[in-house]
Amino acid sequence: MLGLGLSTATAVRVANAHGRRDAVGVARAGWVGAGLVFPSMIGATLLLALAPEWVVGLYSDEPDVRALALRLMTITAWFILADGAQGVLTGALRGAADAVMPTLIAGVSFWLVGVPLCYGLAFMAGWGAVGLIWG
Repeated sequence: MLGLGLSTATAVRVANAHGRRDAVGVARAGWVGAGLVFPSMIGATLLLALAPEWVVGLYSDEPDVRALALRLMTITAWFILADGAQGVLTGALRGAADAVMPTLIAGVSFWLVGVPLCYGLAFMAGWGAVGLIWG
């Protein structure tokens, strides 16, 4: 949620600068958003990497659910930083009215790379839920 909020704030700040035709302001707003997301995502990454039992314990006491969630949480921890950065930088592009090409790239990446990779790892390689997360 923090990444989403920073993405929205970055989009607004970039759009305001873009509307003023302030190229320096556009760049500054984008880089400030990216700079703010990294410390927060690093904090979340460290929390999930160093204390996954505590985080999983907030959601379930069921042993089977906890065992699977711990495996998935450890993998997920390593994607948080990239996901937060992607979200904020997408917001910056949206604010600069540059959304067509990034949307096409994201769509192709998701549907032509991500979905087949998830399917292949989860079902063909037999990795199950772990394959979905890695994909």
